[in-house]
Amino acid sequence: MVRANRPWRLVPGLSKALAAALATGAIATVNSTVWTLASSLSTPRLVIATVGSVAIMSGWLIIDAELWHRSTESSPEARQRARLYNASTVVTVGIGVLVCYVGLLVINWVWALFILNDQVFASVTRNPHCTPRST
Repeated sequence: MVRANRPWRLVPGLSKALAAALATGAIATVNSTVWTLASSLSTPRLVIATVGSVAIMSGWLIIDAELWHRSTESSPEARQRARLYNASTVVTVGIGVLVCYVGLLVINWVWALFILNDQVFASVTRNPHCTPRST
């Protein structure tokens, strides 16, 4: 069912949101507050923030596009079919959002490698070992 939903088609459909996210990422890259925040948060908190943002975006897309299926019948078969439809919707949208997220991560990482200065980054974060790239 997920393959039939073609999750890869979600990415072009989100082109305006992706453009806004890229612009936000570019601004955040040169904002020292973001550097300080990122270097001060623990890895589990950063992972939770990442997973949470993917889940919230997926949920918002499902709700906004009214993709959640509610069965009008009360039979067990109809309820099971609705659960299957909803599960495939969650997986499909989740894959699409994850692909977008990874693409944004790669583009922002390449941008950061190009724009950030190791010494300035280390002095702002007050951590000589926390640099955007190892030298």
